[in-house]
Amino acid sequence: MKSIDPSGEVQMLVTARMDATRGGFKVREFKTATGIISFLSDCGFAAVHFPLRAGDKTTLRLQLAA
Repeated sequence: MKSIDPSGEVQMLVTARMDATRGGFKVREFKTATGIISFLSDCGFAAVHFPLRAGDKTTLRLQLAA
């Protein structure tokens, strides 16, 4: 997942956890639809949708409070 701010700057949204065996972070993969929905809900989205076929993409726009 990527975050794109209004100026067009792109940043990767990566959930991670500590990986003590490697002394760093281990990237956490989304394995279920519930995991994706929970992540997006925590980011502030009130409604979410996502592609169901591998390789497809979609864009969600976060509506910020005025």
